[in-house]
Amino acid sequence: SPERMGTHDYYCENGIDAHTWDGSRYTAKGDGNMQPKDVNHSVPALTESLSQFVDATLGDYSIRDGAPHISKAEALRLMRIDSCTATQLPSGQEDFALSSLSSAVLVQTIEPGLGPKDAYLPRFRNEVGAFARFYSGFRLGGNFGGYQSPAPFYAPRPRGDLEVGFGVGYGFEGIVTRSTDGVVFAQLTGIAQSKEKDLVCPDPCEDDRTLAGDGDRVPSRLGLGIRLRVPNLLFPGDSLIAVPLTMLFDFHAGKRLALKAADGGVGGLWRRSGKGQFVLFREVGVNIYGLLFGTPVFRRSDGVREEFTSVEVDLPWYEYRPLRRFNTDQTSTLMLQVGTSGDFNRYGHAFLLYARVGFDGRVYF
Repeated sequence: SPERMGTHDYYCENGIDAHTWDGSRYTAKGDGNMQPKDVNHSVPALTESLSQFVDATLGDYSIRDGAPHISKAEALRLMRIDSCTATQLPSGQEDFALSSLSSAVLVQTIEPGLGPKDAYLPRFRNEVGAFARFYSGFRLGGNFGGYQSPAPFYAPRPRGDLEVGFGVGYGFEGIVTRSTDGVVFAQLTGIAQSKEKDLVCPDPCEDDRTLAGDGDRVPSRLGLGIRLRVPNLLFPGDSLIAVPLTMLFDFHAGKRLALKAADGGVGGLWRRSGKGQFVLFREVGVNIYGLLFGTPVFRRSDGVREEFTSVEVDLPWYEYRPLRRFNTDQTSTLMLQVGTSGDFNRYGHAFLLYARVGFDGRVYF
């Protein structure tokens, strides 16, 4: 469950006040966060257990005779225990725990924590399962070319956007960690774009829509966008096709493909590094201006004014998340992105280089 995974990950990383049955006490960590003291406390119990196994294998009948006997059915139930999902132990465990052989090992292990009916340790939820996403932010950049601009292509037109979005998504269990990204979401975004003016006008200047001139190269406008984020293997959205098709023939092979996509794709190109991640082709947005909220008007170079629509394809390159907060069912993150977009219209296509600052909030169901 998300709560079980989150609690496990939290205490593995931050540690827990551990008490062993023989009276020892230390701060225990787990998985890749284990410290030398964790090894020092684990080795004696492991050594005792393995030595009993080796002695029994070499013919020490005192080991065999001292072990409690169980039926074949009980042995099968013990073999089928999945420690990641089990909440209760099968019958017959009491005899094992009370035997002298088991006691020699168990006395060196950590006492289990209290249950939910007692004063138990706080639980934490992992970022898995369905969620609603709330986004707000702004984008600053320069638009190059297009819209019959006489300015050189290398001279950008400053531009700023305000963005507000709402989306839904899913974090797949087991593939959302600090180093993997198994999050899929679709988002509807509203955009308010500032007007654009040329920075320069070549001499002789016949179409002066610069900061000192009259009129705007591109008027301020409102747009509506759709944004999609999907882990990919090599090409944009390829996991949406490859993973389900593979699972039809081999479920485990399909799962491995999904894990591969979440862990950075082919070659690990999209793998997270600390708080940053290369996201080109992993996230894409399409914005349409002039379809809703009124149609903007463009003044052609011959002076004629026309209503127009345009389509913008947004491709962020790199993403950095310096601040992140998460409680039992909510996440809030400060997100920084750099990227490019293409503005496609009948007056000449333009290309934007931008930096985006946004707030990403999620509520998990």
